[in-house]
Amino acid sequence: MPGTICDKDGDALNGLALMAQTVTGVIERSQPPDPLTITYVQDRHDLTIRWVRKGPQVPPYWPPYQEAIAALSARESSAKKRQLRAGLLMEKYFRIQPDSLPRGGDAQNTRDNLNAQSRRLAKLIEAYNANTPQLIELCAAAKEIAGEFKRISQYLTALAPSMQRIPCLKVCQELCQSVQVECGQIKPRVSVDKAKGVAGESLKTLVAVRDALSSIVQGFCTVTNNEAIPHFFLLRLLVPYHLTVKQQDDGVYRSIASSQLTKLLHNEQNWLFELLQGMIAALSNELGNDVVFFLKGGRGLAYLLGTPERGENDWDTQILINPYLPADQWWQAYERARAIVDNLLLRDNFVFSANLMANAGTLLASVETYAKSKATSPETVDKLINNIFVLAWQDVIDEDALGLDPLLSLEGVWREVTDKPSGGCKAELIDVGIPRYYTIELLQQWIYVRRGIRKTNGVPYPGASYFIDDLIEVIRESDAGISPSSNKRETRLERLLEVLATEDAKLYILWEQSLVEAAGLVLCQQQISGIGLPSIKSLTSILLGQFCVAYELGLDPNLAGAFDAVTSTMLQELILAMSSENEIKQAGSVFGWCQTVSAMMTEHLAARGTFVMEQTEAILGLAKQIAGAAKALAVAHGSYAANLQRGVAPSTVEGNVIPAEFAAIAVHCAAFVSESDISTSQLKPFAETVEQYAGQNQTFGMVGMIDASKAVNVFAQGFLPLGTASYQPLLIRFELRPRLNASVAVNRAGPISMASLIDLIPWCRERAADVGEWATRWRLAETLGTLIEMEAALLAKPPLPLVKANL
Repeated sequence: MPGTICDKDGDALNGLALMAQTVTGVIERSQPPDPLTITYVQDRHDLTIRWVRKGPQVPPYWPPYQEAIAALSARESSAKKRQLRAGLLMEKYFRIQPDSLPRGGDAQNTRDNLNAQSRRLAKLIEAYNANTPQLIELCAAAKEIAGEFKRISQYLTALAPSMQRIPCLKVCQELCQSVQVECGQIKPRVSVDKAKGVAGESLKTLVAVRDALSSIVQGFCTVTNNEAIPHFFLLRLLVPYHLTVKQQDDGVYRSIASSQLTKLLHNEQNWLFELLQGMIAALSNELGNDVVFFLKGGRGLAYLLGTPERGENDWDTQILINPYLPADQWWQAYERARAIVDNLLLRDNFVFSANLMANAGTLLASVETYAKSKATSPETVDKLINNIFVLAWQDVIDEDALGLDPLLSLEGVWREVTDKPSGGCKAELIDVGIPRYYTIELLQQWIYVRRGIRKTNGVPYPGASYFIDDLIEVIRESDAGISPSSNKRETRLERLLEVLATEDAKLYILWEQSLVEAAGLVLCQQQISGIGLPSIKSLTSILLGQFCVAYELGLDPNLAGAFDAVTSTMLQELILAMSSENEIKQAGSVFGWCQTVSAMMTEHLAARGTFVMEQTEAILGLAKQIAGAAKALAVAHGSYAANLQRGVAPSTVEGNVIPAEFAAIAVHCAAFVSESDISTSQLKPFAETVEQYAGQNQTFGMVGMIDASKAVNVFAQGFLPLGTASYQPLLIRFELRPRLNASVAVNRAGPISMASLIDLIPWCRERAADVGEWATRWRLAETLGTLIEMEAALLAKPPLPLVKANL
């Protein structure tokens, strides 16, 4: 493209090439085992990749197979293995199909128009050079093309305020105007020589305008739609590069190269910050109120902390589409959102490309400075070597594990195809993630994140609670050894402490503290009060609050008491050991304690689940007696029903479900039409009946009535150990409920009924959306996938016997 009236396009290409050269040099200083090269990809093209069903087409939204396999893959011990497992499961029924972007939108139409006019211009030039033109007709056609080129220039100028400062767009409009005037004067009586001279000059001018407009409209970026990711859609604006390395597995270097290229592109480029801030604000306005849109990641956090300019790297955003919509309406909303995003990202390509040419000198100077100073510093090289080591170490672990599974090793084609849109590696500008319809992430963020969105300079971003939960999750993943970015742990701890110190975090901290108080963790609260640093005190309270929700400590006071005794002792030891540490090290120590508690509880809850299921005969027997006495229908729900359903699932179902927490049994009484009909006066005789029948079986111990939730708890007679403590666990929770709607179907589970899969699936999703504790949420994610897998298996077979309530 050099040599056009946009005389900076050569400099822009030089800047992008220098970025590649600099990153290549940085990586080579880390002494990779094989030579590598990074080059800017000029023959770029926009692209969509998606899963297409093998055989008969089905709606892409239900059964939510893609969401299910994402959840099923949650049990894998690393990000890479989760990706590979998901790909293998998808390939059972789907194949990947690359395609162009969906058509439509003013940006796509503008590019199509430019291409069409360029082809038309080429034919005029061919006719002129062949000395066989009809000069009057040729000038008339040139005038029309000039008019179209002028309209394209005006369209580009109106895209953003910065485009009004691009000199070549003004020049293009002036040149097009002159061609229109000159060609408009060519009439039948004009001499051949004059007509030929005007035609020749006009064609030369139009070629220059075409090349100038092409530099902007074809642009330096690629827009990609990746719909082949199981749990979310990813729409991107990126600068594509290609990495060549002799190693068969170049994933480590592609990841490092992309990170370095992105950092270089954004380094000290104030013009790019202003540009992208405007692009995000425009995207927010264009999407409107039909969806929730916000900036997340490091950039979003910088806005929350009041320092937007401090952000680094790309602009990572999220779109939430109402998860309570019917499936077909949700998919339509997604297609509308995708069309808006694609159109704006294409526009952003135009704006970025024009401004890159205008600011090419700034980029070149910044990259040259980096190459001479930071790129050669021992600190940069050491950090890069550490990043490569961490990623390579993770890859080695994954490859060793995958070597035991030949099926997974065949799945490399999937990863290869999904990398194609970026050309192997890339400098990222804007990412737009859209969680899929039936994902836990979508529901959780719709419930807890969307109402806290605020704006600065037109850019929407979430409140402190979002970033606190997100940072806690990634730190927990790192501590569990399944994150390839464990080298970022200290940086994330620093960010977390920054967020905890904000005014916006106070309400969230108070909420988590209230959960600890409601669960009755008195001993833990006493220990926390002895922590000196406010930020560490807040962090510990939040992690304890997450434990309270994950283990339902508020429902089982006996478990809460044992947990309080054991965990408070561990807290006391922690506080003593970290008393001389600085804030960052104390935060790290708290996460170490958290990981120990989580591992202890994971083991304990598995044992408790086994214990609960071993009492099934006694549980179902008591439920039958209670239902008979109350003239009611007893229906098992929750994790207990999920385990009952798993026990009768087809052998083809691979996934596991979360251990049974206790037997949640709803007792639907014919006498009650609605919840308001059930009062304490009716609950008390019901509790007495439960106590009477439970007293006849040595399996059961204490019985307690909970007025607020219209429930009666039945505890076990025996004790379960938890660390140095022991307790009598909650075994059954009877909930008094009105008569069951006649249209609700339930499955038979021996002497009582159990919730159908179609009811258990939303229960599991909603439960997981409430849980912040990392390990429990992952087990619930796999449970969700398993339940969906079970439902899909049943759809191909005669259903289990159904019981319809006639109460």
